Amino acid sequence: MQSTVGIGVIARVGRAAGWLALAFTATGIAGAQAEVTEAVPGEMFEAAPTAFDPRDPAYAMATVNGSPVTQAQVENAVRQMLAEQRQAIPPSQMAAVREALAARALDTLIGRELLAQEAARQGLEVTRAEVSEALDRVRAQLSEGQSMEAALEAQGMTQADLEANLIREMRINRMVERITADVPAPDASAVERFYAENPDEFDVPETVSVRHILVGVLPTDTDRVRQVRRRKAESLRRQVASGEGFAELAEMHSDDASRVNGGELGFVARTQVLPAFAEAVFALEPGVVGPVVESPAGFHVVEVLERRPARRLPLAESREAIRDFLHQQARQARLNERMEALREDADIRVVEP
Repeated sequence: MQSTVGIGVIARVGRAAGWLALAFTATGIAGAQAEVTEAVPGEMFEAAPTAFDPRDPAYAMATVNGSPVTQAQVENAVRQMLAEQRQAIPPSQMAAVREALAARALDTLIGRELLAQEAARQGLEVTRAEVSEALDRVRAQLSEGQSMEAALEAQGMTQADLEANLIREMRINRMVERITADVPAPDASAVERFYAENPDEFDVPETVSVRHILVGVLPTDTDRVRQVRRRKAESLRRQVASGEGFAELAEMHSDDASRVNGGELGFVARTQVLPAFAEAVFALEPGVVGPVVESPAGFHVVEVLERRPARRLPLAESREAIRDFLHQQARQARLNERMEALREDADIRVVEP
């Protein structure tokens, strides 16, 4: 079960670092991830003439020293980011969110191409053993019964394509590590000073540990389809109320990624979930399976497992997170400096739509 350390400075650790799980954006292989860096936004780039049909996945949305960043790469990156955030995005905002994420993904992919080119220039290599280990990690994340061959075929890829992408990702990550390796960690006085100067960062709101079974719907679903989906959720709730295992039912029937954890979302604050979902779960007592909740994502069978009151985290509980935050902040600053230099020296052209 996860603990809530997603408030204040602790939530900002990831944002300051700028790490995005955008590995294998050219492949779309589900579940394969690596820590990569989000490049700092660049200047206005010179527009390049359109060389391909924008409907073609190979359409170059930008070029970096002549190397293309394709529509397919950007779309795959956007799909992955949406998959990670989908429960927090109302359908009415989806178009605007997709547009913003596409711009973010394009800028990130430009930065990653710069890092890949710099890694090649510096001669960073990846061993065959490291590639084999990476392939094993990809296989371990495939769905039960799914073969690597089937997964690759579904993506229109070959084993050689996958290995090339793995090598590229490892080189990029190695380049990031080389750039930031000598950034020192903050000392104890810096950690204590940050805690003293930013007390509000350590206020944790009331949270609940909750699990759910989502019977999902789409914005385009008809009222009849929605009624069918609601009836399925009501049936699942009755099964839970009659004593059937919540986790087992979630694993079999939930349309949310949390099904692999038996539907558990960990501890969440009100602002971290959809309003309708928050209103329902924060009104429940632990151990109670509430009424079916309707949200823009669909229909939820919900149960609160534990409740934690609002409080301020003491320094002893926050020290490690502060140290990580300050260290990541310093590493990101170093990386940003290097990215700016790489951008200044590069020929980057963004294609006009």
